[in-house]
Amino acid sequence: MVRKNRPRSSGLFLMELILAILFFSIASAVCVQIFVKSHLLSVESRALNQAVNKCTSAAEYISAVSDGELEMGTETIYYDEDFIECGREEALYMMNVDTEEDGRMVNAHIEIRQADKADGKVIYELDVVDYIARRTGHEER
Repeated sequence: MVRKNRPRSSGLFLMELILAILFFSIASAVCVQIFVKSHLLSVESRALNQAVNKCTSAAEYISAVSDGELEMGTETIYYDEDFIECGREEALYMMNVDTEEDGRMVNAHIEIRQADKADGKVIYELDVVDYIARRTGHEER
């Protein structure tokens, strides 16, 4: 019986297949990391956009009613993930509004931070200074 030496190409094919699987698994791991990072950036930018809108609205309110109708002190408003007002238990974000009157000026510091942590990360903050104009009895806003 004569034995013929056939070249074994199956070993080379198996090595090539292993390398291809390794390459695609590394590429897929990189793609998953990119998708996760883009999702986190999207969530952060949405929160920043909503925080800017809420802080601007609060500043406009302070400027509109600063002629004696505004209560001075600190107020906290809680928001859920969609920036809708909610209770403290469901809150993901909180807005602190600190106001004080200094003569004819109203100073306010508005900040929105994450509420789920003890010392939550500040998302956005805004300082407001408004002059309280003197009004005569017949002037109205």
